[in-house]
Amino acid sequence: MSTAEPPVAPAPSSDPTRPGPARLHQPWRGFVALGEAVLAAAATVVGVLCWHRGVTTMVTPLGPGQPPLVSTIFYGGWMAAGIGLITVAAFLVLDAVRQALLAVRTRRRPLPPLVTVAEPTTAAEPDPAG
Repeated sequence: MSTAEPPVAPAPSSDPTRPGPARLHQPWRGFVALGEAVLAAAATVVGVLCWHRGVTTMVTPLGPGQPPLVSTIFYGGWMAAGIGLITVAAFLVLDAVRQALLAVRTRRRPLPPLVTVAEPTTAAEPDPAG
């Protein structure tokens, strides 16, 4: 009688579908984080400029002895551009923090098991006669 041997899993380094923990820690991610931080700062500055361009005050003189009429005009396109750029800057900052953390360190956690289901065991059948 020959006994079946359990299948042998390949080493984690030779299996391309299971990247090891060393692939996350890459120091070049620090430069990516720096670039994203610079882009976030530029998007913030341009977003604030767009917002200020979207709000205009207009003063209309009414006549002698009457106070002028002061109106505020809002330009929706410029304000939407400002809000959009600030939102993009926020996402860039979040990703820059993530990239910086991945450049410095990674979380240490064990790899998941290769086999998640246990091999079935055959139990001796109980004798129905007793």
